Amino acid sequence: MRRAAAPPPPPPPALLQLSRRALLIAAPPASAWPSVAAAATPPPPPLPPLARLAEPGPFAVPAAPEPLALGRLPFEPPPGAAAAAALWLPSPAAVGGAVPPLPLVVFAPGFTVPARQYSGTLRHLCSWGFPVVSAELDPPTAFLPDPAAAAVVAAAAAAALRALSGGGGRGVYLAGHSRGAKLAVLAAAGVEAQTGARVRGLGLVDPVDQTYDSATAPGSVSALPALRGLVAAGAPALVVGAGRNADCIPRPAGYAAFWGACEAGGGGGGGGGGNCLLAVATGAGHLQFVEEPTTLQSSVCYAAPKLDEGALQAWTRTLLAAHGLAAAGEPGAGGPGLAAGAAALGRDLGLAVSVES
Repeated sequence: MRRAAAPPPPPPPALLQLSRRALLIAAPPASAWPSVAAAATPPPPPLPPLARLAEPGPFAVPAAPEPLALGRLPFEPPPGAAAAAALWLPSPAAVGGAVPPLPLVVFAPGFTVPARQYSGTLRHLCSWGFPVVSAELDPPTAFLPDPAAAAVVAAAAAAALRALSGGGGRGVYLAGHSRGAKLAVLAAAGVEAQTGARVRGLGLVDPVDQTYDSATAPGSVSALPALRGLVAAGAPALVVGAGRNADCIPRPAGYAAFWGACEAGGGGGGGGGGNCLLAVATGAGHLQFVEEPTTLQSSVCYAAPKLDEGALQAWTRTLLAAHGLAAAGEPGAGGPGLAAGAAALGRDLGLAVSVES
């Protein structure tokens, strides 16, 4: 018996042919695509974690800063005193976009320390988008009385703001090391008077209000009342301290005094403002924040022989970058996470640190 042949398979269905016009007519309106609309205007990205801020930022940094000539100073400089400044400007070339209008970082170096010995810190801040101006206070300018030296810092800020788009409207972040931190605080009034720029924050690295020799020196002025006023007005302050600095700095005039002024201004955790952060490298000496210290500098103040100075300086400039971005209102930059992150980063770098907010 012959088996009947199986019927042939049915032909494949014809491919649907639609014109572009038909597709557009059939497609839902753009308002029905919430995910596409949201992707077109994403929210600003959060600030990178503190460990990320330890790396160079996304902006290109010039090989050398641009020298700035200062305008007329409110005093007669002593013979041979050179009042000058240097400006670091970030470039958008590395990211292909505009540089954000972050505050101008105004940095004052320590007593008789040239600004170039902080170039790693200044370049790091610039790489995260900050324009940075350093006041040059090399001898004999460094020996000016406090008000005159602070006027040099204010003049450097004014010269830099004149060179920047937005001018004083972007505000300033005042920073410095040792006596330079004190001068940065004292310069705030002059900066505001000359430019109208608001102090957005302060980064004070092992600040010194008085030394064993300067307490009775002519023209010596305390910066603590000015700091209290700045914090009370809303400026957040970062105080970085060296735990082994007592051979160079009287304890009542070192970082603890500046932290006390922050608390008195309402910036400590118990003062209601929560506007200050204290971060202490407990084993560090006062001049170990200085890059490539000379033999003389290393002999003036205690230097912990086993301390990794590169790690200390990396920790410090990371805190300055994070605190400066927080002061500028960058998303995710502030809050209690900064204190916890500072402690964790210190441990990761092999440093003994203490952090309080």
